[in-house]
Amino acid sequence: MPINYPSGSMSLRKAKLDRGTYQRIGELVRAFAEIEDIVSLYLYRLAGVSESMGSVMLGRTPISTRISQLEYIARLHGEDAAELHAELFDKRFTDTLKCRNVVAHGVFVGKGECDGRDLGYAFTTSDTVEPNTPMLTANTFICYKYESIAQTASYAKKLVTQLTDALGVLALREGRYEMPLYSHPKSRPPRKPNAKPKRPPQSSRP
Repeated sequence: MPINYPSGSMSLRKAKLDRGTYQRIGELVRAFAEIEDIVSLYLYRLAGVSESMGSVMLGRTPISTRISQLEYIARLHGEDAAELHAELFDKRFTDTLKCRNVVAHGVFVGKGECDGRDLGYAFTTSDTVEPNTPMLTANTFICYKYESIAQTASYAKKLVTQLTDALGVLALREGRYEMPLYSHPKSRPPRKPNAKPKRPPQSSRP
């Protein structure tokens, strides 16, 4: 899943994403929705909180932050948990997540070319300017060829099964099928406004 960085001045030309690329991007985005759920369930389990409590605590925290929190908690659980985390969330995982972020959130601006070489589909993204300096970021262009996006999507789908098995969250995910589901408050008919209460009849005095 290589990123094509231009070796010199890059030019852009108008292009459209074809149906096949849209499909692969959709597969990649869907796979990471499942991966985020897997990461969250494992995080809740290691932290010793319920899924409902963990959901309230994390809210809309990005998956990258959840993985960082998971790394810290895994270290608290010992060397085996820390090694498992490092093995699963390695550089290839990071590159796969980066590709998801770029194609899902970046602005598609066409195709990139450099010295007559086709760099692939170009997206805008916020990237670090220098290694190990996360505070120095700039808006840049990142290019992926169709083959790279397709390979990344296929790998991400495999990650769903791999992470589910390695982190032991299959029972937690399948347990949802046994949970009772209730109607959403917005689906219920509106209540009629309460009528003005009638006063009880006054007792007659002798």
